[in-house]
Amino acid sequence: LSPAKDVRGVVRPAGHLAAVPRSTAASLDTLSRHCAPSIDEEGRRRLSLVRTRDTCAAGIALCGALAELFPATTHRVRQALVTSISSAGEVELIRSFATVSASLRVPSLAIVAGGVNTSAFADAPITIVSSPHLGSSSVECKWRALAAILQEGVHVLFADACVVLGTEPFSLLAGDSDFEVLSDAYEVEDIRGHVMGTDDPSMGWSRYCETMRISYVSTSLFAAMPSTAAVAVAGRVAAHMATQTADEAAVLSMELLTPSHDNVTRVGASVRALSADCWLGARLANSRMPRARLGERFAAVVLGRGGLSDAPSSSASLAKRHAALAQFFHSRNSPTLSESWVLEALPQRWALERTRIDPLMRRAPVQEPSKSIVLQSHCDRLPASGARPLNFLVPPGSADWPINCEVNRDLCALVQRIAVDRRVMAAVSNSNILQMLGQFVDLVKMLSIPNFMVVALDGATGRFLARRNTPYYLRELRSRSGSTDNHATSGLKFQILAELISVGVSVLLSDVDVVFMKNPFPALYADADVEGMSDGWDELTTYSHTHELSVAGSTEGPLRYVRLVARNSGLFYVSATHEVLRFLRILAARMAKEDVWDQSAYNQEMFRVAHSERHTAGVSSRVMNHLCFMNTKALFKHMRYDKALMQHHRPVSVHVNYHPEKEARMVSIKQYYHEGVRTALDKWNGGEGHATQGCRDKVGVHQNQMSAMTLGELEKHTLARNVLAANEEWVWRERGPCRFESLGKFVSPWGDGTWGSVPSPWRKDSLHVTLSGETYLLMFLSEKWSFVALRCSDEEVSFGQLRRLDVPSRRLVW
Repeated sequence: LSPAKDVRGVVRPAGHLAAVPRSTAASLDTLSRHCAPSIDEEGRRRLSLVRTRDTCAAGIALCGALAELFPATTHRVRQALVTSISSAGEVELIRSFATVSASLRVPSLAIVAGGVNTSAFADAPITIVSSPHLGSSSVECKWRALAAILQEGVHVLFADACVVLGTEPFSLLAGDSDFEVLSDAYEVEDIRGHVMGTDDPSMGWSRYCETMRISYVSTSLFAAMPSTAAVAVAGRVAAHMATQTADEAAVLSMELLTPSHDNVTRVGASVRALSADCWLGARLANSRMPRARLGERFAAVVLGRGGLSDAPSSSASLAKRHAALAQFFHSRNSPTLSESWVLEALPQRWALERTRIDPLMRRAPVQEPSKSIVLQSHCDRLPASGARPLNFLVPPGSADWPINCEVNRDLCALVQRIAVDRRVMAAVSNSNILQMLGQFVDLVKMLSIPNFMVVALDGATGRFLARRNTPYYLRELRSRSGSTDNHATSGLKFQILAELISVGVSVLLSDVDVVFMKNPFPALYADADVEGMSDGWDELTTYSHTHELSVAGSTEGPLRYVRLVARNSGLFYVSATHEVLRFLRILAARMAKEDVWDQSAYNQEMFRVAHSERHTAGVSSRVMNHLCFMNTKALFKHMRYDKALMQHHRPVSVHVNYHPEKEARMVSIKQYYHEGVRTALDKWNGGEGHATQGCRDKVGVHQNQMSAMTLGELEKHTLARNVLAANEEWVWRERGPCRFESLGKFVSPWGDGTWGSVPSPWRKDSLHVTLSGETYLLMFLSEKWSFVALRCSDEEVSFGQLRRLDVPSRRLVW
């Protein structure tokens, strides 16, 4: 039979698909046990699926193709495998791809970009759709077509032609998230998302900071449910890809994995990561398939453009390997895989990073465009649209509010009395911190925030608040450990918030070590389930950036991650939605059972994607502008040296979370912003301690004078002994060589100086250097053979490291 073109732009496969022999894979029970999906039924119920229409509106060509794939009398559930064709040189590859899908009887179609002659693919057993009107590039056409197909109610699995299916794929998808994605990484932590610590020794007491990191998703293989969120994501990616320089993987990863901020909104689509033991990305394929056992199968395998010993960039070579793997999976007489498939080892991430200096430590802060935004907006919210609608417990127009009052009668009465637009601002406190609570309450009253309340954890706190005429809700709770200290009681906030949310009130939760300068509600966007402040200090740390990790010898390039600094659990807004209630109940359960920091758990449950049997609440998120809802690292270490921001910008709040002198710094911040004392901040270091213009009071050091290293002291100081014994050359401020020599002599390009220990029990990891009249505290990173240098006179930070690149395996300090 010859190809039929009954509908313009649609090329039907030559001959009936039944002419392609069925795969023998279905008769083999050789799939990985990790392929069985663990379905989140609640997540599936929460999906907002598109409303199916009586007539197709996807355009003549796509509608014709869908009619070809799904005759009304034969298909109730509409699922389609979609690929794209960008070059006429992919004929053999497309033919092999189409033969596999036809052998599995999977409804399939290929989107062809403008300028590609479809007649070359006419004998491939797949429906071809020509779509030059959809975009200027093949990638834009791909995403506009996907948006249109999803809008027609079709569950889509997109696979590049370099993907080999090992079985019928849709039965192995959970279908409980807007997107099911293949990660570019191969370790579960990277695939799902995890906490990655970062270090800033110059901060002293709060040098450690948590960041969140997750691998980029692959654009070669992913599934999308026919949901309103998935349609919106596809449309957004298409709009980005209209720009020829856009990076498809970066655009999709940022849209799916990062929070909204300012007038940059994310749709808020829910995401599940496909199991890397069942769905093999190119890196895993290069590692596992060359040694695969006969009959071993996976749901799908992505063949990378690398990994070939003869011609890495050759479509013909790729097609040949595709056909070989297809036969390996689907033929009873399958041969062993070609020896031309080069085996690539997969190094563990910790081994790649053990001696690598975290680039976040050395990156200069980037404050634009946030600086321009806040100077113009004064932190009032900007016009923003495009986030998915929130799934409120009580619809905004319903008069039935608050709810569940038969369980929470006192709480309902309180929120009904004080809530504004069904929102309250709340703090949680016990009697251990009444002085700080009093300072906080007085400030909130001064700002006339009418919908403010405190959740009192004990009777003494309740009586304290009653004397101040402050609305409060008495909820006597104790932590799992029985402790009443700050960190222990902080974990109770999620249980309390769940109770508040359950009556239908949205909550801005604040710790009491936050200084407010204005009513925060006009600055809230309230278009996400969770909107919170960050521990970040600039654009890249707050809103996200790409973190790259080189993998030596890999043909697939570096590992790429989305990374951002953790959001702080001391100030965040939660909307009264079904997703938030589930989120809070998950957190409350973890706090009751696990020994975990509440902030770590809060970020994990908000940031990580669903994976295997580990489900998520599916909350959408927004991060607050770091110059509006500030932390004290952003203020004391960075912003106070920006003249324009200090003169013309007034933040909404400053959370004293990075410094141990909480109450004293709160007083100084209040003096600066509320009382106009322009020198109030000057007495503080950017890190811990007071500004003394010397080493005293910096990073745990209590004196200015420090002497050169002596033989007697050297015997007792592990770091000094190891540095001297190594007899290495060092680079400092990108110049060298520098040398630590005997009897405390320091040699450098700027002249000779002295070096020695730092007399502090907290600074066993440090040495001091005196050079040209300045004293520096050199804080060493033990495994990385590098240091962060703090100049005592002005806290200037510089960096040094071993001059040679091959870092010794032994540690410098511990």
